Amino acid sequence: MSSFGTSLAVLLCSQLLVCYRFSSASDSTSLWGKKIELSGPTCLWQLQRGVIPALENATVCTLLRLRFGAPWTAFVYKAPGQTAIELGLQGTLSHLSIWLFGKEQRVKAHLKLHEWYSICLSWCSREHRLRVVVDAASHAELSPSSFQPRHLAPGGTLTLGVSHYIDASGEVKAERGNNLLGEIGVFKVWASAWTAEELEKMNCVDGDVVSWDTKQWRYSCPAVADSRLKCALHTMQLIILTWNHLSFNSEVYVKNCKTARKKHSRLFTGSIYGLKHSPKSSKKWPAKSHDLSGPTGCENAAEVVDMIQELVDQELLNEELSAEDLDTVVHKLVDVVNVSVVTPPVGENIVTIFSKILLSSTDVTTVAGTVLNLTEAMGNTMNFEEESVGIMVPLLAMSMVNTDADKFSGLTFGVSVISADLAPQIFLNQSFVSEPVPETDVTISLPSELNSYFAPGEGNKTRIQFHFYGSQKLFQDPLITNVTNTNLMVNSHIVSASIHGSDVNNLKERVSVTFRHLTFKQVRN
Repeated sequence: MSSFGTSLAVLLCSQLLVCYRFSSASDSTSLWGKKIELSGPTCLWQLQRGVIPALENATVCTLLRLRFGAPWTAFVYKAPGQTAIELGLQGTLSHLSIWLFGKEQRVKAHLKLHEWYSICLSWCSREHRLRVVVDAASHAELSPSSFQPRHLAPGGTLTLGVSHYIDASGEVKAERGNNLLGEIGVFKVWASAWTAEELEKMNCVDGDVVSWDTKQWRYSCPAVADSRLKCALHTMQLIILTWNHLSFNSEVYVKNCKTARKKHSRLFTGSIYGLKHSPKSSKKWPAKSHDLSGPTGCENAAEVVDMIQELVDQELLNEELSAEDLDTVVHKLVDVVNVSVVTPPVGENIVTIFSKILLSSTDVTTVAGTVLNLTEAMGNTMNFEEESVGIMVPLLAMSMVNTDADKFSGLTFGVSVISADLAPQIFLNQSFVSEPVPETDVTISLPSELNSYFAPGEGNKTRIQFHFYGSQKLFQDPLITNVTNTNLMVNSHIVSASIHGSDVNNLKERVSVTFRHLTFKQVRN
């Protein structure tokens, strides 16, 4: 029996993996382009229990429309066994009520009936700050000293459009009063404290903790399609709730050196399932001989990345980064990628930092989605003159290819792995290959039909990028890993392909993906 998995004709995302909004993979369960119509407590949407982990940082975004002027509830999250609201958003037409750790803080608002509003809450425990990002023309700065800064409790219960309680049998029940009479068009949660600028770039990206997908929800009334719903936020205003001003050495300031990005389509992210094992641990950022403060522009992005790499190397002498240090590193690299022109050497240094972190004992679960988004954005905008560029470091590989529509006859990307401690080898073929490529551990082959999605016109190039992941740490699904005694694991390396600036779907020709199993099943006669 061949050690290769079956060649797959797929446009899908494995249920264990993080996928972009522009993938057509999970359309059967995706709620994008749909809304929940709420007219009373008979319609109850609740998050599956165990989805939300302990979060030191979090961003929650919802899109809502009010049909009546009565007090309303967007969402309520309660810690296990508690009646107080751990995190929540309620309000009226004239104010927003933000709940955090059982305390309420009010912010003035000027909402109108029958209009869509995007409202995001962004909590950063390290900086003792809660941001409220809304698309109304309001702005305020408050000092809510009553909040006690700490992490959000894990494993709680969350409901949309209404508050709730737990009855004697342990069931979630809707509370009466303040329920939303209107519609909710999206709800998502990230394990990161995003700024308004970052959120504007991610309005069409699903959350890495809670996604807008029925797989994570229980509901008594179905969502309905609305073709008018679009992935677009209005001009956003930022409201900052500040407890105090902490000194923070590792702030990075980067001038914006590039224009807005186009959307892209992730064609495929995939792997093979098999059987499982496990492990985990924390430490303090060392006193730094230099910090990352001060202005960082296009010209010194490489210097900033070198400084971050030096600090990571120093801390990894202790075998892992703490959750706080990991969050700092990832978000400083997000700053660099978002506003700097990244060259291949700088990109390789960024990927090397992630490689070293993945090789350590660091728990990367809370930043996994951010890392995947960052590397995808970096590959889409990396500046190089050659037809293609490859980056290969232990556990990770990327290949960016600039293609012409009239010369494209398919493209195949393959990777062979010798050891987790060594950089993998990349195989690239400018044609469609339907059979397994010898000596590779994973291949993905794109058909020639994709040229119809490329930028038209002579001389115009379309970028295709491939990613390889030799570590499963970035793809831990809480819905599976939180289940005790599960015997599921990813039994292959992980590969993805995407086309920048295109929304690809309904291909007539297949995308062929081949995997080599990491663990072989014992077959008894």
